[in-house]
Amino acid sequence: MPNFHLELDSNLVIPTPNFVPSSSGLLLPRQSANPKAYPLAIDLFCGAGGFSLGFMQAGFQVVAAADNNVHAALTYMHNLGAYPCQFHYGSEDDRIQLEKALLSQCREIQSDSTVQIPFISGGGWRKAHPDVPGCPHFYLGDICQLNGEELLGWLGVKRGEVDVIIGGPPCQGFSRMNRNRNPNDPRNRLIFEFARLICEINPKFFVLENVPELATMTTPEGIPVLDAFCQCLDERGYSSYQALKSSLKTQHNWVSTQSTNPAKSKAKSRDKADSQYEQLDLF
Repeated sequence: MPNFHLELDSNLVIPTPNFVPSSSGLLLPRQSANPKAYPLAIDLFCGAGGFSLGFMQAGFQVVAAADNNVHAALTYMHNLGAYPCQFHYGSEDDRIQLEKALLSQCREIQSDSTVQIPFISGGGWRKAHPDVPGCPHFYLGDICQLNGEELLGWLGVKRGEVDVIIGGPPCQGFSRMNRNRNPNDPRNRLIFEFARLICEINPKFFVLENVPELATMTTPEGIPVLDAFCQCLDERGYSSYQALKSSLKTQHNWVSTQSTNPAKSKAKSRDKADSQYEQLDLF
């Protein structure tokens, strides 16, 4: 069989804004021609970084993290941060608190001869794992002040391009260790800020820390917290209420005490002033 040699005529390859030539000469969609090396993750309520560490070890790049605790922020960025890293603040007071914590740490290092390594972003765990991309953005402050569009702007990506949002909203109000669990605990409402940011960023999926009593706690309005969480995502178009409930049942054998969306239940019983299904005004 004769050998055939095909040469591409470069004049026939016409790049466009949406297509670029590959090394083989084929025109490929610009997005597929430059694939991401790592799936992208955002860690909300990140604490010292345990959740992020697991995802980094699993092959994700955590591109942004957020918490309101300055000491957790320093621990996180020392171990998992990129160099250089960029801090963003909820308020000027958050910036001042971070600077004070850094100065205090520097004084301790100078007075303690046993401490050899100063604070450097990525100078902890990542120093021994330089092949793992560090987190380049950290938001320090009140999560209620964090805007999804603004966060995406820091990263240079569009809504829907982040692969996963992970996080563990404060569990103290739900924890069995808290003998004074109260639906009115203000920390319990932060799970709905997590829902808000999911809807604003629109990741392909999200991972929420599993706290057992989350399945039994109710909101001040008497709606199960997980029902209310599903309602928030449904109302903002992230997924359907029933699909979210089905996912929770499949993964954790959680059975809702409500058969329908609380908002729809309210509409059916609007004439009952004392209805237990008052629609949440969360945002």
